Amino acid sequence: MGTAVWIRAGLAAVLLPAYAWAGEGSGDSAARVPEGAASTLTIRSEPPGAEVTVDGIRVGAAPVKVDSLPPGTHRLQLSLDGYLTKAASVKLAGGADEVSFTLVKPGALTVVADVPGAGVWLDSLYLGTAPADKGGLKPGQYTVRASKPGHTDFSAAVTVAAGGRDTVRAVLPAAPAALPAVKPAPVAASRTSSFGGRRAATIAACIAFTVFSGIVIAVGAASD
Repeated sequence: MGTAVWIRAGLAAVLLPAYAWAGEGSGDSAARVPEGAASTLTIRSEPPGAEVTVDGIRVGAAPVKVDSLPPGTHRLQLSLDGYLTKAASVKLAGGADEVSFTLVKPGALTVVADVPGAGVWLDSLYLGTAPADKGGLKPGQYTVRASKPGHTDFSAAVTVAAGGRDTVRAVLPAAPAALPAVKPAPVAASRTSSFGGRRAATIAACIAFTVFSGIVIAVGAASD
């Protein structure tokens, strides 16, 4: 019984490597490539022809097939004249994968103002003084602001379309003139206070004079 076990074990040790070797030339990748060991990635673009880089290395124009990529996350970048550069990441785990990206054309924006020299901002980016132009914009919504001292600020939302140019006309009305503050004159209050003090002093003097006169009369009557 023990001898039969050893014989089967010996046959397995001889035959299994032979099967594995035969599988290498048969085109059966599952027999020779462990799961997760390498990946094949096909990259497509719409429109086609975008230059593709994988992890910073140029691999050709889309559609392009990249072999022998190790498992993990890889950085892709697609560039095509007249379109915004597309950057993305893809996670590979072995086997064949395919990704496709649609490239979009940039938009452009022009801002004019009814006040010469007004400063213009696009979101938090300062574009300079009106008229101001900005190209290469990703389609979407932005906030345009214009400002100049002595005028009311302008602010508006604008949607930039792919492949188009939008124009924003900023109107900055003159700011209303500030009225000077009116303060009560402190002199008037001082005069009132002074007048009251003199009046009180006069009354006190009259009372003192009356009392003194009474005393004098009383003393004169007593001496008589």
